[in-house]
Amino acid sequence: MSWLDRFRPRRELATLTLYTGPGCSLCETLKGELKKLGAHRRFELREVDVTTDRELKKRYGLSIPVLELDGEPLLQGKIDPRELRQALQTARS
Repeated sequence: MSWLDRFRPRRELATLTLYTGPGCSLCETLKGELKKLGAHRRFELREVDVTTDRELKKRYGLSIPVLELDGEPLLQGKIDPRELRQALQTARS
């Protein structure tokens, strides 16, 4: 955080939720892309393992990774880095 940021009013961060599962290579790739794009600085990030809840597994199990923004679907499955970047830029606006 820069010294100037201390004087700016704090705004609430939007929440990015990543639904994932163990051993999911697409999920790991997406996590790496989110980190590379610095999403943790602009969004509150939540990671949810769908295998821990029967309803989540039923809803997202075959679609992971699934990325939601404030509870609304954003992207899912094999996600192109350019598509991710564009979606995050649009969401931030």
